[in-house]
Amino acid sequence: HDHSIDRVLAAVRGHLGLEIAFVSRYVEGGQRELTHVHTDLDLPMGPGFREPVEDSYCWHILEGRLPELIQDPADHPFTAQLAITNFLPVGCHLNVPLRLSDGKVWGSFCALGRKPDRTLGQRDLNVIRAFAGLAAERIEASMECEMELASARARIQEMLDGHAITIFHQPIHSLASGEPVGVECLARFPNTKQRGPDAWFEDAEKVGLGVELEMAAVRNALETLNHVPDGAYAAVNV
Repeated sequence: HDHSIDRVLAAVRGHLGLEIAFVSRYVEGGQRELTHVHTDLDLPMGPGFREPVEDSYCWHILEGRLPELIQDPADHPFTAQLAITNFLPVGCHLNVPLRLSDGKVWGSFCALGRKPDRTLGQRDLNVIRAFAGLAAERIEASMECEMELASARARIQEMLDGHAITIFHQPIHSLASGEPVGVECLARFPNTKQRGPDAWFEDAEKVGLGVELEMAAVRNALETLNHVPDGAYAAVNV
């Protein structure tokens, strides 16, 4: 749901003068899902809409049954087999696969109009390819961010039972007497040399588990109170 992709689609429509531009991805079950749709029309499908890949121009373009640039569907008899041709209707169509940096096809980038347009040519298709490259970069960056967050969530969830959090007591001394009067409870996590406590709590906040991790640390700290000398106090930072 990257808003910058919506801006890319708006730029495509503005440059080509077409009514619809969208990004879709291929998902499980042999389906295609629309992720971003930019149009001024009241369409029955928007982001989240799914359909079998066989019902879309995009899939057949990827498979080589249709060209990436279609000035008029009537030029290609195969389009008559696709319900969307008459449903929208499709008048002209430009589409290129969305490929990630490893070459994998993630989905497609498309712009279309409801009337045939014989003025569309290779230069317009090159524009589509350029904007598709920008969209693919944004998609890949979002995917990497999602993977990092998923990894962080998994790490934090492993800590929530508290067993992997170690509590250390840092002595607190009176400035007047020099004597220890209490301790500060410090939470330490696995691989402290690689990732300090601040990084663990920051990750927890990012994935919505900040309070849960804080409370796991607090519970561990409370379990250490019997190690605090009589008459001293324990401080917990939360």
